[in-house]
Amino acid sequence: MAHVRFDLAAIVSYTLFIFLKMKKNLILVFILLLLLTITTACISGLNAFSGVVGILILIFATFKFLLVAFHFMELKKAHSFWKISLMLTLLLFVIVIVSLK
Repeated sequence: MAHVRFDLAAIVSYTLFIFLKMKKNLILVFILLLLLTITTACISGLNAFSGVVGILILIFATFKFLLVAFHFMELKKAHSFWKISLMLTLLLFVIVIVSLK
């Protein structure tokens, strides 16, 4: 019988160290992303207003995408052209998805 040892303590402590090393702003954005993800998961179970639920999930996904792009990919330091082009592309993508419903 093979014995496999999982070093879970090292993985958890490393993850906790990385989390504590993050700046306060990034921690707040990270917590907001987690809350939005949990809210989206809870909302997806609602069947009462399926059209509204779909649009609400799409809005949350758009907001999460912008948070990741601007805070974790550091798009806020990029040239204005890239910021505007990303937002226009995202807006066009959302409009196309909503119009297909």
